[in-house]
Amino acid sequence: MFRRVLVAIDGSEHCYQALRRAMEVLQFSPLTQVAVVEVIPPVDPSVEYVPWVTPQQLEEAARKRAMQDLEKALAILKEAGIEGKPVIRTGPPAEEIVELAREGNYELIVMGRRGTNPLKELLLGGVSQRVLQLSPVPVLLGK
Repeated sequence: MFRRVLVAIDGSEHCYQALRRAMEVLQFSPLTQVAVVEVIPPVDPSVEYVPWVTPQQLEEAARKRAMQDLEKALAILKEAGIEGKPVIRTGPPAEEIVELAREGNYELIVMGRRGTNPLKELLLGGVSQRVLQLSPVPVLLGK
């Protein structure tokens, strides 16, 4: 049984399905420590966005959306009697997920196989594929 689990989400339905499936398969207990992370991309300060929106406002909007996604995942956990810890990171998603897994001594990473942009995943390789390559711990992919 895994005692420390990191769940990576991106707001897609795939990530929530992966979480539900992991809870069924792994039979999380109230003693399982679960952190739920969403990684947001950094706002490029060199890019000029629309004049009425600042980079700080864009970052704040991304954080707000990420928190909404995290709250949905935490509600799924809470239905099963499990308290989750929300985490928002900024940077390259795969690298941030793996780094958090190392920092927190997590024993398993759970994530959806497909994210929010299938075309980008096809052309550039998906976050889940990169996490599989970099992760020092097992990765459970759901779809």
